[in-house]
Amino acid sequence: MMRNFVRVFAIACALTLFAGTSFAQASGSKKGSTSSADQSSSTTKKSSSKAKLVDINSASKDELTGVGFDDATAQKVIDGRPWANKKQLVSKKVVDQATYDKVKDKIIAHGGTKKSSDTSKKSDTSKK
Repeated sequence: MMRNFVRVFAIACALTLFAGTSFAQASGSKKGSTSSADQSSSTTKKSSSKAKLVDINSASKDELTGVGFDDATAQKVIDGRPWANKKQLVSKKVVDQATYDKVKDKIIAHGGTKKSSDTSKKSDTSKK
């Protein structure tokens, strides 16, 4: 009788222990998959926001107005090219600080170098 009680008690303890670890793994894997999904979506958001950056050295007037510049300011940005960095828009008084704060996360200035097609045309004309 005592032997049967010990066996039943041991089986009950083993089942409880097994069920507890299974439950812990299941809830842990849900959290892990959720956080990895959150991480992948935040990575996607970051990469997509980088993909949507507008280069102030090569963007059209429509692209510049699309990020938040008005028509006159977009034309000033185009006329002032090339820009070494986007902060020059404020330092050269093309835009005020409030406008810059509104668009700074949507724009980029790629080094202020002219396009390779422009430089190839110059080298072709200098050879003639």
